[in-house]
Amino acid sequence: MRIMKKLCWKTSLWLGAATIAFAAPVSAQPAAAPGQGAENGETGLTDIVVTATRRAESLQRVPIAVTALSGEDVQRNRIQNFADVVQAVPGLSFIPFKGASTTAIQIRGQSQTNDAPGLDLPVAVFIDDIYYGTTASFDADFYDVAQIAVLRGPQGTTFGRNVVGGALQITTRRPEFDAASGEINASLLSRPGFEANGFFNLPLSDKVAARTAFSFHHVDGYTKNVFTGNKLNDLKSYSLRGSLRFQPRDDLEINLKASYLRQNNAGSHGRLFGPGFFVAQQNQFAPDVHDSYADYDGYVRRHVFSIVGHLDWTTALGTVTAITSYRSLKQQWGEDIDATPLPLQFPRKDVNDEWAFSQELRLTSEKGRTLEYILGAYYSRDSIYKLIELNQNGTFTQSYLSVITGGVFQRALAAGLAKTTSFAPYAEMKFNLSDQLAITAGARYTTDRKRGYTDHQGFSFAYGAAYFVNWGKNFSGFTPRAIVEFKPNRDVLLYGSVSRGYKGGGFSIAATNVQRALTPLKPERSTSYELGAKTSWFDRRLRANVALYQADTKDLQVRSLVGGVFQDSNAGKARVKGVELELLGKVSPLLSLGANYAYTHARYISFPNCTSGGANCTGNTLPNVPTHDVTVFAELNLPIGGGELGLRVSDKYATKYQLDAVNAQQIVVPLTAQKHFVNASATYQPDGQPWKVQLFVRNLLNKWSATASGNYFFYALTPADYAAGAREVDRVSVTPPRMFGGTFSYKF
Repeated sequence: MRIMKKLCWKTSLWLGAATIAFAAPVSAQPAAAPGQGAENGETGLTDIVVTATRRAESLQRVPIAVTALSGEDVQRNRIQNFADVVQAVPGLSFIPFKGASTTAIQIRGQSQTNDAPGLDLPVAVFIDDIYYGTTASFDADFYDVAQIAVLRGPQGTTFGRNVVGGALQITTRRPEFDAASGEINASLLSRPGFEANGFFNLPLSDKVAARTAFSFHHVDGYTKNVFTGNKLNDLKSYSLRGSLRFQPRDDLEINLKASYLRQNNAGSHGRLFGPGFFVAQQNQFAPDVHDSYADYDGYVRRHVFSIVGHLDWTTALGTVTAITSYRSLKQQWGEDIDATPLPLQFPRKDVNDEWAFSQELRLTSEKGRTLEYILGAYYSRDSIYKLIELNQNGTFTQSYLSVITGGVFQRALAAGLAKTTSFAPYAEMKFNLSDQLAITAGARYTTDRKRGYTDHQGFSFAYGAAYFVNWGKNFSGFTPRAIVEFKPNRDVLLYGSVSRGYKGGGFSIAATNVQRALTPLKPERSTSYELGAKTSWFDRRLRANVALYQADTKDLQVRSLVGGVFQDSNAGKARVKGVELELLGKVSPLLSLGANYAYTHARYISFPNCTSGGANCTGNTLPNVPTHDVTVFAELNLPIGGGELGLRVSDKYATKYQLDAVNAQQIVVPLTAQKHFVNASATYQPDGQPWKVQLFVRNLLNKWSATASGNYFFYALTPADYAAGAREVDRVSVTPPRMFGGTFSYKF
């Protein structure tokens, strides 16, 4: 309580000083006439409409920390996947692993690279209002996108369970009734590679319209396995989406969307950092950091399908919305986990097979009333099966690792099935006490019923001896939210909020014995306190938004890997506090400048026995969280030769971060810092022409950083290395090198 009072006092003082310093100039500015300034973007910044509160509102009027990117932003900045979004969002991190088919997301200290069934994620992804609950199920190909919005902080009231750190909303474009239209975008890349995407929009009548969108990637890998001579980390995929829009009456609209993604990639790069024989051998034969030296390439095979129906019916009580969805995933993934030229785990194979059904019904009142409300209920069922197959070669394992492990390993399997049924009613009320002051209060109550089994066959030191157990338990969570917002004038919004997030409990298929397998992980509960200001200055030519927060999480679910043994457990308490700042200025009609900054202080307040050996992680830093994260960017639009030339450059800098709860990987941690990752582009659009061309470069300065890592000394050290005192050899993935290319776009 004293810490919170101190934080609130300092925050209030800071915001008060800023408001006093700038309130007079802002108040003195004449109000922009309708259709001018910020309304049309000619002299001011273009307004952005988001649905962060489950209703359409201006970004600057939403009392939540939100970053939104329009479809034009996505295309102009070549935002094609999750990793590209980090340039635009303060404090956001993506950790790709398993051949880039699986992605962990970090917001405000909340992340998880554990993709086991029976355990949930702390950051949620919603694509066209479908909740994607596993790291492998995201359709990470952004094409024909209307908007990407990143909501920071718990959103448990209106978005539900597992939105502890925040949520990503990805909205694709709907069919349009205006006219038949389309667009084709084709790109050539230096890697080399070819990419294409586009859409075709066709009005079938004045009440029915259809739209088809596609995306295609055939890009060579940016890493090479020198031992086999093959490229890794390639991208070979195609995606299709079909949409139908019905508007039989003015008060009724129905949208149907179905999408499919097929991916067929080589495996991912793994490089060793540390002492010992295998690292020296790798550095001799594969000196480039983007090369590996392993006996197996691996692969990724993935099929993702989804279908969603969205109905909006306007009534006297408000808009009734019904959303029905079904999605499925089938994935196989293989990789050389040990990253050595010996068949220590030759190969490892993962299989994912999952499906999910959901139904949501809500009533949203008309905006602008004294009392605004959202009433709803959400129901879902899902089934997630996962198989991990370890084909270790006993001869090599005994020869090289007997000092550590003491014996020969058999072929081992770890499998699990988790079925979850969830139901949650929710309600939120907003009281507009005046034109300047409003209070919002809401709550959701979630019940989760989880049933499944864990099946271990054979023996491995990672997963223990063979056993089979059935397990099951019911979990529940109450997630209220309260917001007070104050608008001293039309260009300033001040708000304070208290919100709670809930992440369901579960069971771990990595448990090394029956007792651990039957011991459920407790639900994760987080309470967040936030103070923020959203401001516009100088006739809305400058936008400055700031948020200060503290999130206290109890029973944080954490995975640790020590000595080859996984352990999933609950941390007692964790505290994350920080500041997020977003600046965007239109210096002139030709020049725009911007910057995003996040400071994050994330620590375990209580976490004894964080490993199977009884280590104490209290006071350690949470993994995957850089303390400082800043991006600056500039955009210049010049009239040239009967057209417009758009020049854009961005530079990202992020400090190093820890990679696990134990904070033991001291060799690779310094390599996680991202220092001056620069992207640049030049786009030329002739006046009155349907085409444009763009030249671009990603990672202009050819920097690299480590993105995912584990201490795999138990594979990569010989008995002699181990006897000499070596205890750390980190297997890492690294960011892509410099790539440039060009895109030709044509509209019709």
